[in-house]
Amino acid sequence: MWLSPWQRKQLAVQTLWRILWHRQSLWNEDTAGIALEQCFSQLRGPFFKVLQILQQIPGLLPPVLASRAERILKPQPSISEQGCLELLPPWFSNHFASFQPLPVAVTSLGQVHKAALRSGQEVACKIQYPGMNKALDWDLGCLKVLCFLYQASGGGVQTSGLYQEVKESLYQELRYEQEGHWLQWFEAYFKDDPYICIPKYYPELSDETKLVMQWCPGKSFHDPCPDPDHFGAMIFQAWWRPFFSDGVLHADGHMGNCLWGEEGQLYMMDFGLVKQFSVGFIQGFRCLCKGLISGDLQEVRAAYEMLGLTDLTRDQEEVVHQWACFLFQPFLTPGKRVLDVSVSQGLSLAGTLHQRLRQSTRVTTGLVLPPELLWIDRTVVALGSFLMRIQASLDWQEMLLACLDQDLDQEQSCAESLQ
Repeated sequence: MWLSPWQRKQLAVQTLWRILWHRQSLWNEDTAGIALEQCFSQLRGPFFKVLQILQQIPGLLPPVLASRAERILKPQPSISEQGCLELLPPWFSNHFASFQPLPVAVTSLGQVHKAALRSGQEVACKIQYPGMNKALDWDLGCLKVLCFLYQASGGGVQTSGLYQEVKESLYQELRYEQEGHWLQWFEAYFKDDPYICIPKYYPELSDETKLVMQWCPGKSFHDPCPDPDHFGAMIFQAWWRPFFSDGVLHADGHMGNCLWGEEGQLYMMDFGLVKQFSVGFIQGFRCLCKGLISGDLQEVRAAYEMLGLTDLTRDQEEVVHQWACFLFQPFLTPGKRVLDVSVSQGLSLAGTLHQRLRQSTRVTTGLVLPPELLWIDRTVVALGSFLMRIQASLDWQEMLLACLDQDLDQEQSCAESLQ
């Protein structure tokens, strides 16, 4: 059942109250977890996407919600077979020979269906759930309330800039035509790569709420892949090569957005959340990577300034540095190995660092994080989890240094032409 805006508002307010109630330790962990899971399983849609993003901000969500996030965030189909057919435009039958009403995949904002064009080409059709713009408006209103209450309770991180960044990115994900443009950009970028495959986009059959692209014949990474090291290298390059050379980051790097092929192909899908960074930010991030690997604290501090982390107190700088070292832990030591970063250790460290930031707000304002770092943090965590799941064993430092050796496109003209 898809909830009305009023029902969504009631349920969202109830959820936010339960989050805050748990923060005050009035619930035991099991009771809080069950109640929160029930709330989020009914909200779905954009509220899920907001939750996915907030999950990556250290300490912002209660531990009980963070630990249950993977199960809570599993979406369910929301459009019936008949309802799906009713959403298709009148001209649809002129171009398609067949269409499977039962979705082959579901996302937080829509469903994916397999179809075939009259030419015989198999395609994937992504159809957005109806009323998503209104649902997003309601959900963002609830998120704004949560940010206000978080700030009022002495939050250690200032949320105004992060809220605006989340808002813009969520609206971006609703614009399927813009996703199609990024599909074309990535297809051009990897056109000469024999293994990284980007599906063809059909702009003449797509619009703001429907996207048609070439069908990818690969298999899910939830199934064991035959060569984890090969695919681990492909995944790493697919995400970080465009970032370091052109400042373009696919910011949704989880297992559901890739497939693997029998001959070593990596199929990338879902380009709804792509971020472009300034030349200055990329230069600062390169400086940070090199400083952390070499252990040059002076270079690291210079990188923080370049990234927009300015006027930090001593406590804030130490918190930022500890978290950066944790995120970059796999790259600080040379040698081939499987990623073995502890998720529980990460959650514990995040909670400890966030508590330290909250205590520091008694004498200073909260930490101002440049919004761009939200996407870097999210991508590093998501890709790290992905690579741990497939058990790829590589020299991660060597992989990163190879990306850093790429020349940076100072003009970024190719990406800017798509904005």
